[in-house]
Amino acid sequence: MRFSAKRFFVRSLSPLLLIALAGPLSAAVPGAWKSLGPPGGSVSDLVLAPSRPQTMYAATGTAVFRSLDGGASWVDVSAGLGTPPSVSAVAVDPTHPMTVYANSQGGIYKSLDGGATWTKKAPNFGVSEIVAPVSNRVYVSTTNGFFESTNGGGAWTLLTRGLPNPYRAGELVVDPSDPNRLYAVAVGINSHVYGVFKSVDGGSSWKRSDSGIPVDQGISALAIDPSSPKILYAATFNDRVFKSRDGGASWRSAGPALDDPISFLWVDPKRSNLVYAATVPGLSRSDDGGASWVDVAQSLPAGAYVSALVFPPGTPRTVLAGVFTYGGVERGGVFASQDSGGSWMLRSKGLSSLDVTSIAVSPDLLWAVANAVLFKSADRGATWARVRIDPSFPVTFVAVNPLDPATVYAVVNQGPVWRSRDGGRTWERGGDPGGGTLTKLVPDPRLPETLYALVFNGIAKSDDGGATWTRLVNLAITDFVISPSSPAVFYGIGRVGNGIGVLRSADGGVTWAPTPANVPEGAPEALAVDPQAPNTLYVVATEKVYRTTDGGATWSQAGDAFPGRTLRPLVFPVGSSFPDLGVWLDDVYRLDGGDTWEPLGKIPVQTGFNVLVADPQDSCRLYAGTLDRGLFVFIESGAACR
Repeated sequence: MRFSAKRFFVRSLSPLLLIALAGPLSAAVPGAWKSLGPPGGSVSDLVLAPSRPQTMYAATGTAVFRSLDGGASWVDVSAGLGTPPSVSAVAVDPTHPMTVYANSQGGIYKSLDGGATWTKKAPNFGVSEIVAPVSNRVYVSTTNGFFESTNGGGAWTLLTRGLPNPYRAGELVVDPSDPNRLYAVAVGINSHVYGVFKSVDGGSSWKRSDSGIPVDQGISALAIDPSSPKILYAATFNDRVFKSRDGGASWRSAGPALDDPISFLWVDPKRSNLVYAATVPGLSRSDDGGASWVDVAQSLPAGAYVSALVFPPGTPRTVLAGVFTYGGVERGGVFASQDSGGSWMLRSKGLSSLDVTSIAVSPDLLWAVANAVLFKSADRGATWARVRIDPSFPVTFVAVNPLDPATVYAVVNQGPVWRSRDGGRTWERGGDPGGGTLTKLVPDPRLPETLYALVFNGIAKSDDGGATWTRLVNLAITDFVISPSSPAVFYGIGRVGNGIGVLRSADGGVTWAPTPANVPEGAPEALAVDPQAPNTLYVVATEKVYRTTDGGATWSQAGDAFPGRTLRPLVFPVGSSFPDLGVWLDDVYRLDGGDTWEPLGKIPVQTGFNVLVADPQDSCRLYAGTLDRGLFVFIESGAACR
């Protein structure tokens, strides 16, 4: 059942993100973080400023982005929106383009400077929609009802008079010619009856206004015609659209039912009969006021959920869409059409809320897997191209052959390993390592055709670049690394007795045994081997980092700076004997050679880190793939990097 469509698009956050942060540990390693994209990600709301339509705001579930050039480029303006931000709705003041409202998990926030700073104005209330029809008047639709503020969010009043008691709030629209005339969808919690309600006094009182809409039909969406405000549209749960020509006094079916459930309706303010319906998934357009519909989602991502449409003035056929995607092998973002939806182009430069799960670096190309899509960049992340291998399956992992960087490997979910020998221009299908889902692919650092694959309950090996595979070992193992300085030495995380421990192989992964001693407490979660010392290993376990310098015979704790924190991943920078560590919702830290961790600059977002990768050609560059903010690079500026 769809009642509050905005809520439908909110991305739930992992409990791992709800961790309190500690203060800084020491002086930061000099340098700066830079967001690289790739562009796109699920957009849950999109608005433009009526007084300056080139100014737009987009909510991505974990961030707010702002554009000052009509969506051509975007910047993150989320700092100050709680820890971490959880944003599904935004609204902009109609006369002050830099006054913007947003919901986050900590409350309702307001900014007077375009998102540079934010002030909390109220608890969250369970907000699904924010409407700001005139300066200082704000409405929010919440799980607890409609609330109104007449002083810019300073105080809030629950609207009840004439509405069911108790009720849940759905969509709310405002007559652009008279901001005191409101229409809203509400459902009685006890009766489960949906209705359209109308107010002519700014929400102080309401009357039922849905004669002609069957009482047994729930109402999923509501829209008003900006150029003819007496015309309204309502969508019902049986996928039909009803139309009123008299300000809601009476309603009639506008035309045939659509093929899919309707989550939103919009009317083009420049052409009165042009109506759009967001379906689950898809987007349809009517050129005759709802009498007939055509599909206009053909060039949007497959499985797209359109969460918002905006219509820039002065451009009769231009429309911008906020697109949300669930799963699959596509990405959302802000898309623009110049022909009323006939075709769409991604317009999300600088806007990235993608989940980057794998990174690979060669001298000429940077590779990333984001939202199960493979991307490559030939200019260190300034621009990106999507790489299509098998369009029916998501990509889970990418690796570059360190001895032949033009050779790239891609792992396709539930499928074989694919190989390119020309930097991704062409691809050939390799063999299937077997064992179900392949979660990691590691090229041998000394043999150009040798690969190792982590599969369910074991490791597979290929001696011909992935064309054929043999099972190397049957073992319950969740991760493994190869020592760069002694490639016959492997370390892994796997079953030890009745628990999880560290395993070691000295014969290239053929035989394994637990290290002489396990880490002092907890189950290992991440590991990294010193590239110059095969017996030196760092392991994350139970929110601590442990170190062994004798192949696991003894362990010591490497600092104790992160109590109660989620730590991972671990990686060694090029040429360093001390690792970098990602700390969720905080920053990336480097061990200074003793037991002190130093932050690498200060990353401008609060997010989780999926993967850290050092640039093999540039010891001053470190890449971080994040859970929900795309790919970042840290460029060190210390004396050795100048």
